Amino acid sequence: MRKSLLLLALLVSPLLANGKILDATLMWKPTRSTMELGLPSINLLRFQGKAILLAPFTDSRPDPGLIGENRENERQVPPPKVTTHDDVPRWITAQGRAFFTNLGLPITDAASPRVIRGEILSFFVAEGSDYIGDVRIKILVEKDGQPVWSGLAMGSAKRFGRSYKVDNYMETLSDSLQEAYANLLKNPSFLDALAN
Repeated sequence: MRKSLLLLALLVSPLLANGKILDATLMWKPTRSTMELGLPSINLLRFQGKAILLAPFTDSRPDPGLIGENRENERQVPPPKVTTHDDVPRWITAQGRAFFTNLGLPITDAASPRVIRGEILSFFVAEGSDYIGDVRIKILVEKDGQPVWSGLAMGSAKRFGRSYKVDNYMETLSDSLQEAYANLLKNPSFLDALAN
């Protein structure tokens, strides 16, 4: 019996090591202030008397719980993963609402003729010698139920950090998402679609 248990332990232990999973709670931890993002000044007078609904985003990623992998050791297959049980689309939408509202845009939760919709294509950190973040969101602006603008909100971040640490993953994801939203606001045609 003891020999059987020892054999089972020897067989299972490499699988556990290779299949290591770090489950994380999503946290907003950007390392840069909004002032450091190089945002243009937004003419908020164009939005006076208007309201913009930031609708809950959808998620088209193949594995909604997977947000990162540690790829430091190329021979470790599968690589250690970082997952979350949090609702990623809800979290990303909430950060967008806060980001746009803090810049003075009239974001609302109520029904409005102007709507921003988003489809999450990527929300991921690959950890090698550095943490590399990738966020891509397909954005659609609608006015009175009709599409008036579409494009991609893309952001990335590169950070050095300690190996396989939740804080470093959260910083990289937050920086990447913040940059995606900032890049969206740097696009004059996106702002025109919202203001007109």
